[in-house]
Amino acid sequence: MNRQVLHHVLLLFVLGMPFAKAEQQHSAADVILAKILTDVRPVDKDRAYFLVDSIYHNNSEPETKIHALFIHAYLYHDAFDVPHSLEKSFEAIALAEKHKAYKWLSRLYGFAGAEYSRLGLFTEAQLYFNKVEPVLPKIVNEKDRIFSTYYYYHLLSAFYFEQEKYEQSIESIEQSEDELIKIAPMLLHNSHYIVSDLQNKGLNYQKLKKYDIALDLYNQALTHLNKDADLAESLTAAYVYAGLGQVYLLERNPAQNKEIQAYLHKALSIAIQNNNRDLKKDTYLSLSEYYEYIGDLVNYRKYNKAFLNELETKQQFKETTIDQLLHKQYLLQNKIDNKNKNYFVIIITILGALVLVPIFILLKNRKSNSLLNAKKQNKDYLQQLTTCSRTDLPLHLPGVAWNTTVIAPDDTELTERLRQFEFSKGYLDSTLSLESLAKLLHTDSKSLNQVLKRYKNTDFKTYLSQLRLLAVIDMLRFEKKYRKYKIGHLATSVGYNSHSSFTVEFKKQIGVNPSFFIQYLKEIEHKPA
Repeated sequence: MNRQVLHHVLLLFVLGMPFAKAEQQHSAADVILAKILTDVRPVDKDRAYFLVDSIYHNNSEPETKIHALFIHAYLYHDAFDVPHSLEKSFEAIALAEKHKAYKWLSRLYGFAGAEYSRLGLFTEAQLYFNKVEPVLPKIVNEKDRIFSTYYYYHLLSAFYFEQEKYEQSIESIEQSEDELIKIAPMLLHNSHYIVSDLQNKGLNYQKLKKYDIALDLYNQALTHLNKDADLAESLTAAYVYAGLGQVYLLERNPAQNKEIQAYLHKALSIAIQNNNRDLKKDTYLSLSEYYEYIGDLVNYRKYNKAFLNELETKQQFKETTIDQLLHKQYLLQNKIDNKNKNYFVIIITILGALVLVPIFILLKNRKSNSLLNAKKQNKDYLQQLTTCSRTDLPLHLPGVAWNTTVIAPDDTELTERLRQFEFSKGYLDSTLSLESLAKLLHTDSKSLNQVLKRYKNTDFKTYLSQLRLLAVIDMLRFEKKYRKYKIGHLATSVGYNSHSSFTVEFKKQIGVNPSFFIQYLKEIEHKPA
């Protein structure tokens, strides 16, 4: 749903001026920034970047600088450059926090959450969405507060959709609609918001296979589109056309073949004009399914090939982007750590020169030591993983090695089957679940969990994750050909369904991302003894 939910309303929101002039006064800079986004961006993106950057550097008003940074972030978002989009949004967040610009802060937190959701990094996304609600009551202007609340729920629906939590997504859309009703008459382009909510809701019901409800919502959206000439060729309209075509296709009614073809081609035309990758991919897929359904194999092959090309492009984009993003986070953390260390050295030097009370220095030293020890432990762990023998490697991954507990007679058969499962590397199966493993081992989920806790001090989720990480670390350390593999290929080879889930889990458990780990292996091997 990412682009379906976010693109058009996000654009209107970043403008910073959702209300009609009679309802709200706008600064000259706000008007110029809005014009750059709506008029310059579609025809000359490089010029848009330049103009926004000029306004940022030549204006002293904090809110204008925040607005400019936000638009800069959106321009990167529009170009599918998530690392730079987040970088600019973080700059804007820091400035908004400093000046207590709560209206912008609520929007920026939501934007950052949406960008992380877009990559499937839901833990990071949740952190930013959790920051929005405490900020909303602090927005002084009532209209801004209501609109920010509307937007928060709108983005939250996308967050749930990406995780296939369709009921929660619908609930968030309905909450956004409740807020929209309060201010709809005062909004510029209010039909854009209404159509977007109807389309999003329709898509969720479509995923729930409630096609009658979905079709009714899409048709309501179409009615609004037909009344607003500005919307007819917009991305919002394209998603409505795609939704109608998809639902008619799912119903398999030959009488609707012309409508299916017309709606899908209209959606594709707008997607191509706007270079919207997600919409192109989804529409190519729908068209290939349609032509297969009517027996037109020439067009089926044409659109299926186009779909597979878009899918591969998107996967490559996602792999590269997540890698870049996690690497940036790692470098940023190192920069912060070094900066903190420098500050600490300066403080200790001053305190020493002033000959402060020894106990005060002792407390400072203890605090410093605890921080340095924590950092040292992380480096030590990485060193252990990259230098220990192959047979000792499992000992460094909690949940893999068996503990010293004597196996009870009643557990002997099950633990033996579990050892055989590990030996056969059955954990590389991406469809494996607690239930399927229990069935494979001729037991039930409860008994299996108890054995894992009793003899491996872990639960099933951690057990499976650690075994897969053991497999990939073993491959990277002892079979060098795997270091040339793409991260996505490594992920699927050890049972992960996506590049992002693998990278996040690797970073969480090992302390660095897979790309850094590979580079680290290369560096230590070329280091002189």
